[in-house]
Amino acid sequence: MKPSQLFFFLFFLLICFSCKNRKEQVEENWDVTYIDIDSCVVMKSPAELRFLKLETTRDCLISYIKKIDFDDNKIFIRDSNEKIFVFDDHGKFLNTVGQIGPGPDEQFSIIDFYLDKEKKKIGLIDVLKSTVFIYSYTGDLLEKKQVIRDIFKDFSHSYLVDEHTLLLVKRNFIDSEYNFNLVSGKNYDRVDRFVPYLFIGQKWGQSRGYKTVSQPGNQTLISALMSDTIYRYDPGAKSIVPDIVFRGKCRPMTQKDVEGKYLEIAMDALQTAKEKKLSYGITCFEATKKHITFAVQDYNSLGRVIWNRETKKGFVTPSIEDYMQPNVLSHNFLGHIISSTDDAFVCAVQADNFISSDWIGKIESAKKVIDDTLEDDNPILVFYHFVE
Repeated sequence: MKPSQLFFFLFFLLICFSCKNRKEQVEENWDVTYIDIDSCVVMKSPAELRFLKLETTRDCLISYIKKIDFDDNKIFIRDSNEKIFVFDDHGKFLNTVGQIGPGPDEQFSIIDFYLDKEKKKIGLIDVLKSTVFIYSYTGDLLEKKQVIRDIFKDFSHSYLVDEHTLLLVKRNFIDSEYNFNLVSGKNYDRVDRFVPYLFIGQKWGQSRGYKTVSQPGNQTLISALMSDTIYRYDPGAKSIVPDIVFRGKCRPMTQKDVEGKYLEIAMDALQTAKEKKLSYGITCFEATKKHITFAVQDYNSLGRVIWNRETKKGFVTPSIEDYMQPNVLSHNFLGHIISSTDDAFVCAVQADNFISSDWIGKIESAKKVIDDTLEDDNPILVFYHFVE
């Protein structure tokens, strides 16, 4: 072998060895938590509730909230009319971000937004213009990035997970080959696709319409269809890795369970889970710095788990009979959590539903909001602070 050939051969072996060591190092650093669902106790007083009425004016009429995020004592809301509203943490309307229109600095559509909490910027994604518009929190346009439309098409939610790296959640399309795209680069021109679970494979919709991503603190946690695992984005590996696995009385579905079956829609897999008495996986997932919450379901039961990541202990919400007992401080909107702060889970309740609901425990703070709310006002935010 010539010296030059020997050099390149040794160099190739060194690269392979380095990549192998890096992969092994990443895997060794996976700190997977295993949750025993059967160890969770029924929660009798699950949460302290706080209510926030969003100001209603001609300039901020919210139809239906599709996404909420929080930063710098501000609340960012995208509604079903493709508008972005900013409120302060007292519910006072501050400003809008972006503008639908034909102008060069306007958007044809606002599919979603993401927050750059370190630089205090908000990005609006306009797929029709193949552009990401970068604004200040106060609504001043700072920058425009031309992006590749094919990379950004067919997604529903976006999250900034690292500098110049976005996590895109694919829409619930049957012909979707991948469920999560990591797009990176200054113009988001590189894409890495992930299906972070084994049995689904290709040509499968991502979700059943439930929230699948949460960002407590500087973490990004991810749930997946028919999976009992919660994943996280690993900035060192630039990848999605397992983080939390829950174990219940029913085992999770595997690839062997669906071999030879034609799975066209999610209900096909659910039918298999029902027949084989398997877990349906995690849904309605959300996280704070201290707690995670998710719904767990199998062929004959449905419940919500609240897990303390510090104490490694969990709680389950009471049955409907327990809800009706005196001094039980809970509420049926707990199943509609759509976001979180560092220390609370958040749901949004339409004003007319809030007024007509029978708040269990006769919460005085709820009564005050009801007395000051009209049926066509903006939604009321409910903050669940779990205490043990």
